[in-house]
Amino acid sequence: GFRQGYEEGYRLGTRSRNVLRTGGRGSKSGYDFGIRARSSAQEVAAVAAAIDRERILPPEVVAARLGHKARGFGDYQTFGDLMFEFAGAADVERYRRELNIDDAIARVSYESNGVRYLREYFASYPDGVIVMRFSADRPGQISFRARLAIPDNRSASFRSSVGKIRVSGALHDNGLQFAAGVDVIPQRGTMTRTPGTVSVANADSVVVLFSAATNYRLAYPDYRGTPPMPSVEMRISAALAKPFYVLEQRHV
Repeated sequence: GFRQGYEEGYRLGTRSRNVLRTGGRGSKSGYDFGIRARSSAQEVAAVAAAIDRERILPPEVVAARLGHKARGFGDYQTFGDLMFEFAGAADVERYRRELNIDDAIARVSYESNGVRYLREYFASYPDGVIVMRFSADRPGQISFRARLAIPDNRSASFRSSVGKIRVSGALHDNGLQFAAGVDVIPQRGTMTRTPGTVSVANADSVVVLFSAATNYRLAYPDYRGTPPMPSVEMRISAALAKPFYVLEQRHV
């Protein structure tokens, strides 16, 4: 999934099949599986006796007596932020943000310098990609620079080619590997690249595809699977073979 933010960036989250989190097996802080080092039998018996005696105990009292802070349990992580720096937007009018529950598409529309702009976003579970489309009611109006901003609690190796950004690395805490890819598909216009970025100039419209994966695997004891980049490439390649309207129809 993802969270849209103020027209400049999109926070990229995790889904159940692509878990990215610190903690667990291999955590540098140690992992105790949430199990106490000693038995809680006496505390449980005392709480049970108090409930029998008083008939009710506030939840916070029970939690204080029986709660245990797991060591190395960790937290879910985002994949990072996909940032867009748009050119030429000034004196914005008729600005509108919406989420249509019927088609599960978020949209932003506005006018600037006499041009009507539309941005559309959805996350497709069937195709395993996040899809964005930027368009305008006049040709040659879409220009931006795209980059991935990755949190500093992991290693990150970037590579880019025209229309593509790839990043891979591993969390410092537990070594969990991650990979992410962005493909930019403009209608007309030109594209250039610098390390870790893709720029589009004077396009009529642009479709952006994002996919991500980790090597997490729900299998004891190490919960690790195969390197994640091949699955990212497979999903993006499959999505590239479908027109935007097909991706749009398939995701609901």
